[in-house]
Amino acid sequence: MILDTLPEPSADTPWEEILNFGRDPAALAALARLRKWMAKIAKDSPSPGVGEDELTALLHDYEPHMRLHRIKSERGTLEAFLTTTAEVASAIVTMKRGAAVKALFDVSRAEIALLEAEQSAPGREVAYITHARERFS
Repeated sequence: MILDTLPEPSADTPWEEILNFGRDPAALAALARLRKWMAKIAKDSPSPGVGEDELTALLHDYEPHMRLHRIKSERGTLEAFLTTTAEVASAIVTMKRGAAVKALFDVSRAEIALLEAEQSAPGREVAYITHARERFS
């Protein structure tokens, strides 16, 4: 069931990329949540079909949620980058250091918002599968 949802890296995927994914702290945390969910399903579900249905539902909840937040984050980062460049240049010329510092922090706010969205995402128990698909599909 779970193994069928995971991608198989292609033959031309560098070993470094596979090993780096296996060492990535976010991937390891997601794998721990997936294992915990799998143990719960194995203990609580009377039939394999229940686990498969729940897995499908969790993936359908998690993936669109994160896709939306990634789009928001990318847009926010781009917007912050473009406005930051102009604001920092303007602030340097006019000696408004506070505006320059604020503009620089706007970029990290978009990254923080994405992390917060991932922490509260529905179906995050199966995030490892999504991360593996994004990396190796």
